[in-house]
Amino acid sequence: MNKGFAKRAFDIVGASIGIVGAAPIILPIAFIMAVDTRSFPIFKQVRMGKDQKPFTIFKIKSMRDTKDENGNFLPDKDRVSKLGVCLRKTRLDELPQLVNVLKGDMSIVGPRPIAIYNDIAQDVFRHTVRPGLTGIAQINKKNILERAQLLKFDHDYVRNGNFILDIKLCLKTPFMLVLNWSDPHYRESAQASHHKPQ
Repeated sequence: MNKGFAKRAFDIVGASIGIVGAAPIILPIAFIMAVDTRSFPIFKQVRMGKDQKPFTIFKIKSMRDTKDENGNFLPDKDRVSKLGVCLRKTRLDELPQLVNVLKGDMSIVGPRPIAIYNDIAQDVFRHTVRPGLTGIAQINKKNILERAQLLKFDHDYVRNGNFILDIKLCLKTPFMLVLNWSDPHYRESAQASHHKPQ
């Protein structure tokens, strides 16, 4: 069986099951965050996809749109609500990306999608595969990764990724979330910003 076809079939089945199973979680959380942030609960941002084609990623919004007296957004740390912090630590804000997987923008496993203005977005080899909900970099490093570390993990996955590795990474992901609960954890650059950082 063609490797690409098998991976896509795995993504479609996994995302379909995930959406059905996660709906009872996503809908109440989205409602709570809409009340908490006083805004529409789904956050959208353009990220770099396969073959460096931009796409719009979906997340549950975890920050308020608070601005200073000049109309500029306050720093992220001043806008993330207490509920938003819990949401981000558990990665529940990432669940709407199952829709991105179903659409074909993303895979269940792959390099995490990077904002288009991040210099890593210009790495051609990293973007020869679809970005993923989880990936080898996130499983192997629980602290914030330096650029070189991130690219090494992601390039290794592009070279050596296979169905068995994908299954292993999927099984390890819940344990990674529990272990990283109280520690700094990897989140791709500016993932919750509305605009390019100044």
